[in-house]
Amino acid sequence: MTYGMTELMALTKSRSWAHHGNPVVEWCFDAVEVRHPPGDADQLRPDKPDRAAVGRRIDAVPTAAMAVTRWRELAQKHARSGRMVVR
Repeated sequence: MTYGMTELMALTKSRSWAHHGNPVVEWCFDAVEVRHPPGDADQLRPDKPDRAAVGRRIDAVPTAAMAVTRWRELAQKHARSGRMVVR
């Protein structure tokens, strides 16, 4: 999850990524905090607030991080092959 979270944070900070006004995504991203697990400063993970206290969800954030990871993997794969894929 670290690679995807790092890439997602970089895309967000550079304003190269947008959720196109999706209210659920906006709601999830507003609720998330990015943390380092105890004892491992190199890893990043999305951290959810106490659901009982605030009733917020972060489901869209890990999903977006996994999608960014796959997107980057496919881009590298196709760059190495020299082929262009149009879908």
